[in-house]
Amino acid sequence: MNLREVLIEDEEIALLSYTHDDDWNMFLCWQDLDTQIGYNTVFSESFEEFRQEDISRFPFYGSLLVKKNNQIVGAIRLSPPEFENDLAIWIFKDFRNKSFGFRAFVLGLHYCFQRLTLEKVIAGTYEGNIASKRILEKAGMKRYPEGDLIETDPFHDKPITQFSYVITKNQFFRKIRNSRRFRRGL
Repeated sequence: MNLREVLIEDEEIALLSYTHDDDWNMFLCWQDLDTQIGYNTVFSESFEEFRQEDISRFPFYGSLLVKKNNQIVGAIRLSPPEFENDLAIWIFKDFRNKSFGFRAFVLGLHYCFQRLTLEKVIAGTYEGNIASKRILEKAGMKRYPEGDLIETDPFHDKPITQFSYVITKNQFFRKIRNSRRFRRGL
């Protein structure tokens, strides 16, 4: 792996600048049915089509590195500037349910508020995605029902709700001050 910029890190993980070297693992992540259900998207792109995405349009796009084994286990990114500041995360199948998503999401929020100087960040999760809800709530994000979206579930052809969450810069840093877990490594 080429040396890349460390965007932000704690004692266990680092968010490195995402490069097209990471595309194959992200492509495989999108092949996973759980990922597709989690994002309410049927993924049908070829690898060549997937690699065409202009990653420079994202103000923050990081690959999640676990320091102890130097392994990339996921990715995180902020939506392009023409959209609301929506933070999204992907954890590769073999690395789910190991707290990497939570740690990366908190680091991602910290990066957005400190380095990008954003005032608020939103995130969404579909009603059945319990793991994502837990990450967002544990990270201090609050439900924002006014931002909810009702879409069609392409897997069952029924309505599904994307729950909206929001956190402000002040709320995030207050959470850090009041929680040892958040202060550790930030």
